[in-house]
Amino acid sequence: MKKPTEHPGKLGFTVEAREALDLIADLLERPDPGADGERNIRDLYPDAAEECIRASAFHLYRELPRALVELLVDIELSLREPKRRIDQGKLWHVLYHVQNSSQLESLMPWYREDFATELDAAIEAMESDDREFVVVTLRKLKKIGCGRNSPTGIDEAEGEGE
Repeated sequence: MKKPTEHPGKLGFTVEAREALDLIADLLERPDPGADGERNIRDLYPDAAEECIRASAFHLYRELPRALVELLVDIELSLREPKRRIDQGKLWHVLYHVQNSSQLESLMPWYREDFATELDAAIEAMESDDREFVVVTLRKLKKIGCGRNSPTGIDEAEGEGE
């Protein structure tokens, strides 16, 4: 795989159109783009929850490229056969993976393992009707989400900084 150039091409790409097609071919020929994507995401967000990393890699690196290719093929076929309609399911498939990838990207910086653990604890407390534990846990989750939580294992004095 050669390194892409960083200049606008004919189609407004950051690379020439032919080079873009070569990069796309490289991506589609990867044996496991999902696993490669997981490694990339882990490097970018080392504290992110494992479930977020896996889901993000699934949507962005594994499924979105396939969905985009299917849509592009459908668009070209519709241009070759003018009475052929574009399959809206293929368009929605792309949007589904874009939406999920975008949501996960926004969660990644703060949805860490400690958040997932606290969320599981809150669910269990709700199921067992332990209202006090639910309130305490939701306060912890709020701190985590706002970036105001202490490092793991160090509890602040109850009620402080709320």
